[in-house]
Amino acid sequence: MSNSITFELHDNIVSFIKNGWAMTAFIDNETKLVEIVKNNTWNDNNGYLYCSKLRKYLHRLVMEYYFGEEQLKKLTKDGYVVDHINNSEPYNCCLDNLHVIPSDINKAKGLTVDKDIERVRLLAGVGLYCLKDRSYQIAIGFNERVFIKLDNEFKQLDDLYLTFDNFDKFYNALQLVLSWIKGSSDLNVYHLQAKKIEYREITYIKPTEEEKQSDVPIIQRDDKLFVRINNTPGPNMCLIHKPAKKE
Repeated sequence: MSNSITFELHDNIVSFIKNGWAMTAFIDNETKLVEIVKNNTWNDNNGYLYCSKLRKYLHRLVMEYYFGEEQLKKLTKDGYVVDHINNSEPYNCCLDNLHVIPSDINKAKGLTVDKDIERVRLLAGVGLYCLKDRSYQIAIGFNERVFIKLDNEFKQLDDLYLTFDNFDKFYNALQLVLSWIKGSSDLNVYHLQAKKIEYREITYIKPTEEEKQSDVPIIQRDDKLFVRINNTPGPNMCLIHKPAKKE
């Protein structure tokens, strides 16, 4: 069985995987960064990719590449760590999944929202991103029928995007959003201090006979069958939909 790493290019992202890894790894398609990764050997170390030769974890190598080794050393000395924003994806070392936060916040996040995202994934897929301007975004794809009051009327949503200008607002809002998804509280999106609120409403069409026989997601509503044209999972289909970031 081959022990070599297989690399693939997907637009601006490079994926790579090796036999025995728990998941696929990702980095941004930056020529010098990709060259460093390809020229070294990476293995799983407690759930994170590590290079013995460089004596570095992949997520720290990526942050050093973008922000400088000395700067990262200084932040580490001051009690900061490199955090995976979507902590369920420790092999995802793209810049939109990495940031630097205090160690105590990192631990609290791991014991709260990171676990809650896994708990609610059959109800909603939650994507967390750091955008190019270093603002933070919560992207939610609903797997259940959800109505939210937006623009003075209740709308049934497919996706909801909430963008924040700093981590504190993002983290506080995320806790409230996850509590709402779990059914523990109500939610007013306009109280979350998001700098931008975007959404996509659900649209349904009746399926053709061919679609009924295919793998197209068919949804039942009041004894009638529909195709969800936004092509996201319907209720009780046990699928996870995590929207991509919205710049």
